[in-house]
Amino acid sequence: MERQRRRNRLRAYGRDDQIGPRLVPAAPVRAHVQQLHELGLGYERIGRAAGVGHGPMMDLIYGPRGTDQRAPVEEIRKTYADALLALTADSIEAALIDPTGTVRRLRALVAIGWQETALAEALGMGVGNFWTLLHGRRNRITTGTRNKVTALFIQQWDKPQDGVRAERAKKIAKHYRWVGPLAWDDIDDPTEVPEGVAKARDARYTATEYLDDIAFLLELGESPHQAAAIVGRTVPAIVKAAERHHRGDIQTVFERTLRKRVAA
Repeated sequence: MERQRRRNRLRAYGRDDQIGPRLVPAAPVRAHVQQLHELGLGYERIGRAAGVGHGPMMDLIYGPRGTDQRAPVEEIRKTYADALLALTADSIEAALIDPTGTVRRLRALVAIGWQETALAEALGMGVGNFWTLLHGRRNRITTGTRNKVTALFIQQWDKPQDGVRAERAKKIAKHYRWVGPLAWDDIDDPTEVPEGVAKARDARYTATEYLDDIAFLLELGESPHQAAAIVGRTVPAIVKAAERHHRGDIQTVFERTLRKRVAA
């Protein structure tokens, strides 16, 4: 009875495409994904192109998380299956685009006081992934990410923020020499370099660079755990890097964090 009511409701709203089964066999989908993987495409990249999150992708390939003996799942959501089976190597390549305009839009919003964590949340991104994009360490992005950022930029570019958090965001932008929305004539033109725009960093994020970033984030009041997540490093890795590069200021803070974790 409940199933029939659902069918009637879906038909009433013109969603006949959703009347079929919600779950379908996973084996053909997994085989297709593995074929794409053998062509040199990473699982995460395949998932992004299909709009399937990291967790469901890993469940499909390796089995459900949190189980003692992981075995590949037998069923998968039909929406995920349809999206993954529709992918080809060419379509995945075409779905990834240059991130220049997207990165500039995000930096411009930070420059007028929009906090990075708020932007990440608005885009549905983790802080670490957002930081990687913001700092130009993604060579390609999906059209979906580009479209989300563009829509957010259109909404917020003329709404500068005030307050303590906004001042922190502006301080970050000043530190990296990012400019606001009005500094650009054509924000998508890769050849345009307005006055004051920072030169692109080397794609390799060196220990010296991320230790400097961590020191800066701690100075702004971020917790050690948050700073580690933002730069995409673990607390133990930061301790080792700080020791190796004679950054006692950072080493002390993160060793204390490690001790608290062990004690807990």
